[in-house]
Amino acid sequence: MDDILSALQVDEEVTSLVGQQMELINCITGNRTSNDFNGKCEALWKERWSLASCSSQEHPNELEVNDPWMPAEKCHKTIVGTSDNKKCGTDIMMQLIFPRDLAEQLVYISGAGGIPRDEFSKFLPAYDELKNTAAGDGHQGRILLKGDVFCRGLRSTFASHSGLFRDELLMTSLTALAEDVRGALLGRFEPCPKPTPGCNEK
Repeated sequence: MDDILSALQVDEEVTSLVGQQMELINCITGNRTSNDFNGKCEALWKERWSLASCSSQEHPNELEVNDPWMPAEKCHKTIVGTSDNKKCGTDIMMQLIFPRDLAEQLVYISGAGGIPRDEFSKFLPAYDELKNTAAGDGHQGRILLKGDVFCRGLRSTFASHSGLFRDELLMTSLTALAEDVRGALLGRFEPCPKPTPGCNEK
């Protein structure tokens, strides 16, 4: 995020706005998965009108049912780990299957922060060298998101995913709020006017 802010040369006001928007996304996810809604999250939620556009307000507002929000279902409490509810997906966050030649095109080895490691110019030899080793724990395999592969599903298979992705309302809410972050970075964000108390706001 620091690299993005620097590259776009955004001012301190936008930097602060984006930081709060990201915190709100974290709070929504945290509450939905573990009912952990702390004081800082409470404050952000009350100020959400200045952090989200009108088009993005609808979905997070549906999450707010009682005090503070709808309790998370059992399968939403654990993103990774063993789940005894098979309807909730798997204990894997996301698993993709690629042919080896496509994996070589899309996947690269990175260190901290997603920076490519120059010593691993080819993914497959690096994978064979690093898998199931202590050295491998300090590296990540990251994927280049190409539209023809992920939008149209060419030669790729989504094998499994966490139950978190089955929460359609949460995913829709996070997508809308993430678009607001993008809008703020590009100078296109317009906050939603806070409704008059007694009408739409508790």
